Amino acid sequence: MIRFAFSRTVLAGAALLAGATAVCGQPVRVQVEKRGDLVVVDVQASARVEPRVAFAVLTDYDNMARYVSALKSSEARRTGPHSLEVEQTAQAKVAFMDFKVWSVRAVDLSPPHEVRSRLLKGDFKRYEFVTRVTAQPGGGSLITHHGEYVPNAWLPPMIGPSVIRQQTEQQYDEMIAEMERRANGGVPTREAAAGRTDARPDDAAHGR
Repeated sequence: MIRFAFSRTVLAGAALLAGATAVCGQPVRVQVEKRGDLVVVDVQASARVEPRVAFAVLTDYDNMARYVSALKSSEARRTGPHSLEVEQTAQAKVAFMDFKVWSVRAVDLSPPHEVRSRLLKGDFKRYEFVTRVTAQPGGGSLITHHGEYVPNAWLPPMIGPSVIRQQTEQQYDEMIAEMERRANGGVPTREAAAGRTDARPDDAAHGR
C-alpha cells in the first residue's frame, strides 16, 4: 500500500507501491524521516468509502497504473489464496532529473483490513511496508501505512523528506479519488473529477 513515487510506490507500493484525521481536517497526512540510508514513511488517510472498497483499490495491482500517475507498469501473479507477487515500475521527475524504479514484491493479503509487502528483488536494498484499513465510527475508512526502505543507489540532496512527502500525498490523493469513484458507481466525485478520471470502472469489491 503502499502510494512511494521513488520506491513503488508504490507503493507503491507503492505502495507501491501510503492521514487525515478529524483533528487536522485533511484527508491525507504524511510523515517522512531519514535515518541514514533508511527512509521511513508513515501515512494516515481517510476515505468516505467502506473498508472493502478501500482495500480493493489499494490491492488492485493489475489496474493500479491507470489511477496512480507515478506508476508506469503494474502487474500481479497469484502465489497462494491470499498472497501475490507484484512487479511495478514507477517514474517521477524532480527538477531536471528523471527517476525510474523497479521492484518485485511478495504481498500478503488479509482482506479487507491489512496488506503486507516485502522486497524480493529490484532497485532497493530493503523495502517493506504494512497498510491497514479500519472502519471509522462515523462512517468511511481510515487507512494507515508504515513503510521502510533503503535504495540501492545514492539519492541526491534534492530528494529529501519534503519531496518524498509530496509524491506520497499525491499518490494517496489519486487512490482516494479512485475509491470514491468506485463507491459512486464509477461516477467521479467532485474531488475525483479534479484529478485523473481515465481509469475504467471496476468491481469495487474486487481485490487482487
